[in-house]
Amino acid sequence: MVSELCAREDLFKSGRCYGVLTGSHDECLEMPEPTDPVRVSTDPACWEFAPGGCGGGEDGGGGAPQGQQIIGSPGFVGKVTKGLGIANRKLANADADCRQLFADIGLAVEDVAATMNATSFVDGTTSQAQIGMLVNQQYANAVGAATVAQLFANSPGLSGWSPPGGTAYLRPSDMSNGLFGLGTNWQLLVHETLHQMLGFQRDDNWIMTELQNKGYRINPNSPRKSRQISDVIKKKCN
Repeated sequence: MVSELCAREDLFKSGRCYGVLTGSHDECLEMPEPTDPVRVSTDPACWEFAPGGCGGGEDGGGGAPQGQQIIGSPGFVGKVTKGLGIANRKLANADADCRQLFADIGLAVEDVAATMNATSFVDGTTSQAQIGMLVNQQYANAVGAATVAQLFANSPGLSGWSPPGGTAYLRPSDMSNGLFGLGTNWQLLVHETLHQMLGFQRDDNWIMTELQNKGYRINPNSPRKSRQISDVIKKKCN
C-alpha cells in the first residue's frame, strides 16, 4: 500500500521490502523503495514501520518507536533497528560505570535513551537534505558541501553527522563491525545521540577533552579521533 500523495507524485520505484504502512508484529510487507527518502519522510503515511521493522524481530529488538524514522536501504534499516534494540538493552541495564560516563559530560543515561528513541536515523551518503537548511549557509560554506550526501562524500572518515534538530545521518558501512562485519555498531547510535543533546558548541573535541580530563583513556589527537567516544561507550556500557 502507498498513500495517495506518494502514488500521485510517483515517489516510488519498484523494489524489494523497504517499509510498511501497517502490519502485525514482526510483519514486513512488500513496498517499493522510495526514490527520494528525504522527500518521502515528509509524508508520514509513506514511512511507518511495523513493530518488527524490515529486518527487526526479536534479534533486532523491534522497529522504530512512533515518531522515529529510519531511512535508507533495507540493509541499513535492519542494521539500525538491530542497533537500537541492543543500545536500549545496554542503557536499560546500565551499571555504575556506564552511568558515570554520561554523568561526566553532564547527562543522565535515562535521558540519553529517551533522546535516542526520539531521534531519526538516515543514510547520510544518499541524503539530499540541504546543510544550509539544517544548520545555516555559513556552516555549509565552511564544510564545502551543499547536501548531507556531499558532506559524507567529501569526508571518507565521517561515520555520522548529527546536527541538533532530531535527525542523525550515518554512513551505512560503519554500522557494522567485528569479524567479517557481522557485529552491529550500536555505540555509534548512542554517540550521535549525544550530539542531539549537547549541540554544536559541545562537539566531539569538547566531549573527548572532558573525558580525558576525568581520567578516561582518550586522546583528542589520536588518529582514531572521535571514534574513541564510541569506543568508550562500548567499553563502559557493554
